Amino acid sequence: MNRTSPDSGRPRDAAAHTFLQAAGCGGWTIEPLPSDASFRRYSRLRAPHGETRMLMDAPPDKERPAIFAGLSRHLNMLGFSAPAILAEEMA
Repeated sequence: MNRTSPDSGRPRDAAAHTFLQAAGCGGWTIEPLPSDASFRRYSRLRAPHGETRMLMDAPPDKERPAIFAGLSRHLNMLGFSAPAILAEEMA
């Protein structure tokens, strides 16, 4: 299974691990998922105790993650099903 590590040599992988540490998910496994036609990258996070979450990495110079986050919150507020954002770093 392909997994990223903070020492992969890719700056965004190291940043993801730093972000996950700050979000309380340090030590979780990161499993990259198939990409789409955008610059976003998605990964499945797995905790040692079995909990799973998703990580979306959207480079702010190529994507507008604040729009995604705002829309997700708005849809949830209206009672629709949308991703719950548990932690974010827009930079």
